[in-house]
Amino acid sequence: MTTPETKPPTPAQLRWTLRVARDCGLPTVTRTLRYLRATAHLKPPTAHTLEFIGVHPNARGTGAARLLLNTIHPTRPLFLTTADPRNVSLYHHCGFETTTQLRIDGLTVTAMIRPPR
Repeated sequence: MTTPETKPPTPAQLRWTLRVARDCGLPTVTRTLRYLRATAHLKPPTAHTLEFIGVHPNARGTGAARLLLNTIHPTRPLFLTTADPRNVSLYHHCGFETTTQLRIDGLTVTAMIRPPR
């Protein structure tokens, strides 16, 4: 997660790039960077950004994702994007609202915000 005032430090970004290039290939890095550039303007200036969240496959359907999401700064707006349409209903169930959808490299990307509670 990143705050409105910060972005991931350069060394962390470099480590991520090298790890993804090694594990997934350079095309994945290139596609992800295009995705990030194309969605950067969608983030509200005061919102925190959820960069990634996941639960172990054995924990799916147990409420683990909702528990994680509910503990992340519930008093601040939280922004995310997803290219997986299966995630949209989960995020809606957790209080997120769809703000826009756009096409990037053949993907339908949904931008969402969870207002502060």
